[in-house]
Amino acid sequence: IVTYAGSAGIALGSTLGSEKETIKNAINSLGSGGSTAGADGIITAYEIAQQYQVAGGNNRIIIGTDGDFNVGPSSQEELVRLIEEKRKTGIFLTVLGVGRGNLNDAALEQIANKGNGTYEYIDSLEQLKKVFIYDYNKFFTVAKDVKIQVKFNPENVKAYRLIGYENRRLNQ
Repeated sequence: IVTYAGSAGIALGSTLGSEKETIKNAINSLGSGGSTAGADGIITAYEIAQQYQVAGGNNRIIIGTDGDFNVGPSSQEELVRLIEEKRKTGIFLTVLGVGRGNLNDAALEQIANKGNGTYEYIDSLEQLKKVFIYDYNKFFTVAKDVKIQVKFNPENVKAYRLIGYENRRLNQ
């Protein structure tokens, strides 16, 4: 668990998932405050993930943030460049948008996309359960760089609408 208030720090080093109490205690000790050095936190997380990277394994960083980074590289363009560089490591990035009011939704979605990951907005305990319990399979990558284009037969489909992923629509 990497923290990034003011500067990056490690709240809990690499820990087996079976050590539930250790993980829960580390999570319960977390708090908010200070400035937000998100890029430093991301860099530290990638360094740790690379150190423990498993060939052919599910190597993933999960970041929970409001995206209001204000120390170090903090613009959407700088963060996208950072994530594009880190993506080459083969480690996926899942971004969880948390908070209200100053959520930088657009930047968070972009860095998730550039990190070969997903973006989720967490606004309730039920949404948290949905992401981590009911839909946990999305954390396992089954294919890379796959795109499909669906063309509806106008004789059978009179109307449809695309919800989400408008920025991923294919040209052809």
